[in-house]
Amino acid sequence: MRFEIFAMEYISNSPLETQKIAARFIIDAIKRPRSGALCVGLEGELGAGKTTFTQGIAKGLGITRIVQSPTFIIMRPLVLPKTLHGISTFYHFDWYRLSSPSDIKILEWDEIISNTSHLVLVEWADKFPSLYPEGMIQIYFSIKDSARKISFL
Repeated sequence: MRFEIFAMEYISNSPLETQKIAARFIIDAIKRPRSGALCVGLEGELGAGKTTFTQGIAKGLGITRIVQSPTFIIMRPLVLPKTLHGISTFYHFDWYRLSSPSDIKILEWDEIISNTSHLVLVEWADKFPSLYPEGMIQIYFSIKDSARKISFL
């Protein structure tokens, strides 16, 4: 899925720049019609900017608390300070430590992704592509010298 205000690829030269790209992306993305949750999958090597991008999304949604990757707890729900274009809850998943899709299913994955008031973001989404809901936005991160390349797939 391509968003009009976004090129297919961006080069970010700093964490702040990555967060700004993410904030602009999410403001555009939440305005799109959807039949379930707005789902975003982040893929890429360790240290490529997935969590930094997630922090930018949270800032774009008005979340002021520090957002850390839920690597050990797998999923963290964050309630938005106010509903934006029907989105009231931001679910942040990290599939890095999981070994099977059944590990996700027990967390009520199907119910979470079917609710139109949810934004679901998954770090390490490429571990279980069979769980991608239709219309999931995929974003790939890579390290390019000291910069980060962000590719909207």
